Parts: sequence; structure tokens; C-alpha cells
Amino acid sequence: HWYDVTAKATDHAGNSATLTRRFVYDVVKPTSTISTPPPPYITSLPTISGTVTDNLGSPFTNPAGISTGAVQVAVKKIGANWWNGTTFGDPDPNFTVFTVVNSTMPTPNTWTTSVSGGLQGALLTGTQYRIISRATDLAGNAEFGLLNGNVPAFVGTTVLYDSAPVVAITTMPANNHAYPSMTAIAGTADDAPIG
Repeated sequence: HWYDVTAKATDHAGNSATLTRRFVYDVVKPTSTISTPPPPYITSLPTISGTVTDNLGSPFTNPAGISTGAVQVAVKKIGANWWNGTTFGDPDPNFTVFTVVNSTMPTPNTWTTSVSGGLQGALLTGTQYRIISRATDLAGNAEFGLLNGNVPAFVGTTVLYDSAPVVAITTMPANNHAYPSMTAIAGTADDAPIG
């Protein structure tokens, strides 16, 4: 909500001055979501993007809002740690690795970040990764804390990285053979090790 505070001063000679300051009182946490990549599978990870709002469901007339740099992103290798720019070696989310650009319009805002070649090269086929976003509004309300234990279970998305090519083999009909009739077509497909 918007509030106005007005101060008026008058000296003994009768001179006066008035000053009004407007501020927003906001104690509600913002909400961010991940839209790219969508679960459950990815074959590459060039970008991460999503939405953020400081007024989920629009119950407030004047929320504090979200700045262009208010969204942070972190990536965790399931069964291991968080990406720190070089390895999956941090026990807590490292929100300094990605540079996220947030639009301030429309509502909800959209945000995006490019994924470095270092992270793309560190992804292992058959491995799951959790990607989270964290927002802080202009009043300083953070979506959740900075430590691993502060990250809610429902936040972010989990994807399985699968870059292994699928192998398909046709066993019937045989290659370069002539047949007077065909009663069946047969073969095998394999997506080992995962997929």
C-alpha cells in the first residue's frame, strides 16, 4: 500500500514549508517460476528463463515491485552439490554465477539468463539437475533464504539431461533384399544408458 508522510515546519516569523514523502509498505515475498527448460527431459541447456511477480493473484494495489536485477538462479546436480561456475562443488546455492535480466513489464515480469559453456560442458547424460530461481522485491523481501536448507521443496524444476543418441535397427526387411510379400516389419530401438 502507498502511504504519504507530510512534514510541516513553521518558524516564529510565520514562514512555513511542507514536504511530503510517499512510500510503499510491503512485507509480502515475491514469487518466481522457471518456464525454460520445461521438465522432464533436456538435451541441451542454452538458456534458463521464467517469470516473477511481487503481486501473485493481484491482491495488492501498490506492491513494491521487482527491479531488473532482482532474480537469481542456481543449478544443482541431484545427489551432489550446487554449480559454482566451475564445478558442482558448493553445498549451498551459488546465486552469483548467472547474470539474470528481468523485465519490469508486463506483469508478471519475464526474466532470462544465458548458460555458460562451462556448465553446458559439465552436464552428464543420464543425470538429473534441479534449477531454481530466487527473487527479491524493491522492499527487500526475499522469496527464501540463501542456504540450501532454506530452499523450499516446490521451488524450481528438475530435469534429466539426455544427450545420448537413440539407436534404431531394422531387422526385417533386410537391407537391399527383394521380397514377394511382407507380413511383418521388425527391429530394435535402444536409448542406453538413459532416456
